[in-house]
Amino acid sequence: IQDSNEIDVALVKYRVAAVQTPNSAQLWNNIGMCFFSKTKYIAAVACLKRALYLDPFEWIIAYNLGIAHLSMGQYASAFHYLSASINLKPDFASAYMYLGITLARLGDYDNSCSAYEKVRTTLRTCAACVRAPHHGVSPVRAYLRVRRVQSLSMEADHTVHLNFCISLLNARRMDRAREQYVKFLAAFQVRSRPRRTAPAASVACMPHAVGPATLRERTARGVVTAESAGERTNG
Repeated sequence: IQDSNEIDVALVKYRVAAVQTPNSAQLWNNIGMCFFSKTKYIAAVACLKRALYLDPFEWIIAYNLGIAHLSMGQYASAFHYLSASINLKPDFASAYMYLGITLARLGDYDNSCSAYEKVRTTLRTCAACVRAPHHGVSPVRAYLRVRRVQSLSMEADHTVHLNFCISLLNARRMDRAREQYVKFLAAFQVRSRPRRTAPAASVACMPHAVGPATLRERTARGVVTAESAGERTNG
């Protein structure tokens, strides 16, 4: 329901579930992201902090808190939670991009540029891991791993280049800023091209997984896509 943007319906279901399982960190994380989708950031942060209290080592909760504080303009708090998320999950590329935006808002353009560089390094590392044989990994988990890297690559194609360009401009690194702007234009044109519709058979054969890992991956993707283009740029 939440993935279908039926936020009010999802909140009703979550409130019923909260009565039965009040100590579920994933439940409070999802409630917080429902409020985030409704731009009720104070309620979102309150729910996410309760989730983090229940499960302090869950990286996606710290990541979501970082995004919420970034949207509220609380950049020091955003830096704290995004850094914590990266320490717990160093191969999640989107966290580095939002950390780069946060550092730029704090005026630390050198470290902001370093964070953007880390995005590309992380994506290349993840892609290499995906191409490696999946010994001892179920087909469903291997598929989810491939889908996650593909979604991160698509997410990072043009937004990373644009934000990186702005940070380089603010750091007075004009040549590198021009290079990133050219890459942004090329990636944006590729992304804007109409795509062919895949045959129905190829879609129908895709596996579906149900469980905590899938829920966390969906939540991570939901946060990224909920951000508007204006919030992704640091200019």
